[in-house]
Amino acid sequence: MAAFPPGAGNSWPFCAITGVTAAEFGHILANPAAQINTSVGGNQSLTPEKADTYTVGFVFQPSFLSNFVASIDYYDIKIQNTITSLSSNTIVNNCGLTVLATLCALIHRGAGTGSLWFNNTDFVNADTVNIGTVSTKGVDVESHYLYDIGSMGKLTFSLATNTDRSSSDPQLSQTYLASDSHIGGYTYLDFSASIPIGTAVNFRVGVNNIADKAPPVVANGNYSDCPNTSCNDNTWVGTYDTMGRYIYAHIQAKF
Repeated sequence: MAAFPPGAGNSWPFCAITGVTAAEFGHILANPAAQINTSVGGNQSLTPEKADTYTVGFVFQPSFLSNFVASIDYYDIKIQNTITSLSSNTIVNNCGLTVLATLCALIHRGAGTGSLWFNNTDFVNADTVNIGTVSTKGVDVESHYLYDIGSMGKLTFSLATNTDRSSSDPQLSQTYLASDSHIGGYTYLDFSASIPIGTAVNFRVGVNNIADKAPPVVANGNYSDCPNTSCNDNTWVGTYDTMGRYIYAHIQAKF
């Protein structure tokens, strides 16, 4: 059977490949939280990953500006036999697009309902697998400056940036919400101070996200562009700060 092209996700042939019966087609209840029951575990059949990694860069440390150092690095990484756990959405989509029996066998729909969430027996098996090749390219820029303020101590300024490249993942060419089509660059400003008290005690205080910058809002629900494996609170957690301005204090004592 030939694979169906991207965009056929709501067609009868596509759904039939993923385990939907003719009676169930068009009558499967959608999960209001846009979630799928997923079983995740290990896999004794895994083979080792192999990677080709290329990096080039330089360090800038000018003599006219003491205590300043900056670096720019370009990286190109390709991993073969990549070990990962695919998301439930990816398994269902790729089953319909590629008709691979190894993927389609991971889909366990509810009898008579076609559901993947209504009961505990309705789920997608997402154990770790060797998925093939994963590659990434980008540029890292970092700088660090130390300023001595005499008896009051020292000030340290740090900057870290990274550029994300376009993805070749065919699933990203599917229908999307226009509001989520582009997320601009984000800048977070943090501050921390470390104050020694004698020789045995150190007091540290800081503020993360001083400007209280809110994360980008990514739609959730039945038409979500936000997969449940890496998204929560209507944004990409782990990438953007969801807590807002955060103040902390820390005391360390040596005995």
